[in-house]
Amino acid sequence: ATPCAAEGMGLVHEIDVLIGPDAESFADCVIRLYRDQPLWERLRQGGLENIERHFSYRVARATLECLLAEVSA
Repeated sequence: ATPCAAEGMGLVHEIDVLIGPDAESFADCVIRLYRDQPLWERLRQGGLENIERHFSYRVARATLECLLAEVSA
């Protein structure tokens, strides 16, 4: 991903995603990911965990319940 694409998503380089700040490093990240199956699997799992942690139905529901509780208080 580019830094702009990863911004605000809680993504961590080498944990959930590879981040390339310029065209050359972005291309290097893509090639590295294509060639390294264990890295692909680790980032795939990290990405899924990131989605569950930040963007899941459970998280959205808890956030909405909290906001509605503040409004009704």
